[in-house]
Amino acid sequence: MALPIATSTLEAAARELDTAVAVAEVYRSDPAFAAPPTVWAGLAQTLPTLLEA
Repeated sequence: MALPIATSTLEAAARELDTAVAVAEVYRSDPAFAAPPTVWAGLAQTLPTLLEA
């Protein structure tokens, strides 16, 4: 049975989720943290699979 989502897409999303969790840990440990726009731009490039979902 074929998955409705390609395995390569799932693997990419899993890697991106690891990055997203790391970013969330920063905000969880320091809620006042405010990332500069360049960080958000970098994340947008780093998380394309998740952002397309």
